[in-house]
Amino acid sequence: MLVVISKYTATLDGAGAVKFAVASDTLAPPSAQEPGCHRFDVCKDPNVRGGFAHVQYYDDQAAFDAHKNSGHFKTFTQTVADVVTARSEEVFTLAFSPTGP
Repeated sequence: MLVVISKYTATLDGAGAVKFAVASDTLAPPSAQEPGCHRFDVCKDPNVRGGFAHVQYYDDQAAFDAHKNSGHFKTFTQTVADVVTARSEEVFTLAFSPTGP
C-alpha cells in the first residue's frame, strides 16, 4: 500500500488559504471514492502559515496515477494554481498499521 503525503503552501494573504481549503474540501470526497483509494485526508499545518497536506492511502502506484489523472484532481490543480507557492510530494509504503489505513 502506498501512503502519499502531498504538502502545499498557499499564499499568505489569507484569501489564498481559504481558497485552497475550499478546493481541498471539494477534492477529498471524490478522491476517497476512487477505486484503490482507502483514505484521503486534508490536514492543516499548525506551524506553517498557509501550510496544508493531503495524506492519501492507495493500493498501488496505478491507483495513485489514476487519481492524478482524474477530472476532480485536474480541476483542483487548476483552481489552486494561483494560490500555491510551494508543493512537495513524498511517497511511502505502509510498513505497519494496527488499525489499517
